[in-house]
Amino acid sequence: MTSPSQTAFVSNNRVTPGDGPGSRVVRMLKGTLTHSGGRAGLTDQQVRTISVWISQRIQESQPAERLEFTGDVLPLLARSCNNSRCHDAVNPAGNLDLTTHASLVRGGTNGNPTLAGDGAESLLIKTIDGRVNHTGGFGDPPVVPAETAMLTAWINQGASAPPTPPAASAPVTTNAVLVTVTDSATGDSEQL
Repeated sequence: MTSPSQTAFVSNNRVTPGDGPGSRVVRMLKGTLTHSGGRAGLTDQQVRTISVWISQRIQESQPAERLEFTGDVLPLLARSCNNSRCHDAVNPAGNLDLTTHASLVRGGTNGNPTLAGDGAESLLIKTIDGRVNHTGGFGDPPVVPAETAMLTAWINQGASAPPTPPAASAPVTTNAVLVTVTDSATGDSEQL
């Protein structure tokens, strides 16, 4: 549900619900939209944090679909980036292993290819859409525009890791007391 203060930002076109990078306030803070207030001393990371917050928390009446690494992103990367074994775990090109979330955000020779909160400026998206030269992908199915939009949205939402499964419960131990009972008539003993 959108709060009254969120409604004010949305109604004044300062925020585009669910789209931090496209929001006017983020573009102003990044300096891509002229305004008189300056960056207010914010670092690039702080601006990205605001962008992620807008993408995740401010929604239209219907919340945007929350994308997940395991169900949405990984199958696409496996098909288009790992299919010819370019960015697999064995011998990843550019030291960029795209087989797990941890290896993706760890990045490769050029660093983390995701820029949480700013999908359009992420190296992954720039590579897919051709703004950055990429020598691979031959023989792999191409990433189509709808898939690029999905990856961009996932990065805008924070490029979050898959949920951590609940920890297995530890075996239950008891402080058992062993008692040896001996039948005085027969001499038989039994441990209880």
